[in-house]
Amino acid sequence: MDHGTVIAVFVVIAAIALAMQATVWLLLYLIARRVHRDVSKVGADVKRQVDLVLHEAVEILAASREPIRTITANAVEISRIATERAGKLDGAIEDFTDRLRVQLVRIDRMVADLSDKLEETAGVVQRGILNPLREFSAIIRGIQSGLDFLFARRHHANVREATQDEEMFI
Repeated sequence: MDHGTVIAVFVVIAAIALAMQATVWLLLYLIARRVHRDVSKVGADVKRQVDLVLHEAVEILAASREPIRTITANAVEISRIATERAGKLDGAIEDFTDRLRVQLVRIDRMVADLSDKLEETAGVVQRGILNPLREFSAIIRGIQSGLDFLFARRHHANVREATQDEEMFI
């Protein structure tokens, strides 16, 4: 092969390569335009949807301002009432505790007084009733023993019974 033919073959190959490259660039350009057009279309749809959502959100917020204000005012009022009632309850509990403490002191005094009076009454009963009853009982036993001794038959105890009686006292 001749040098001129080799160059002609290379020129033809280069021309084919350049034509293929130009075709590829043209196809890439057409694909890029189509992608750009599709992306623009999707972007416009997304923008339209976002605008709708934002518009609805603004409407919802505008419509909910008054209920939110009402809810906030009610929450503040509930908090105020709860604080007020908690203060009243605290005062009532404190008053109840003070009254209970006073009543417990009174009950303690009453129990102590009752205990003292019971001890005093027991002493009075002991001195006024039981001691005279014991004395009266002793007098009755003495009289009974005397009468038994007077009216009983006299018999002399034998030594053995006397010894046994003495051992019992020892």
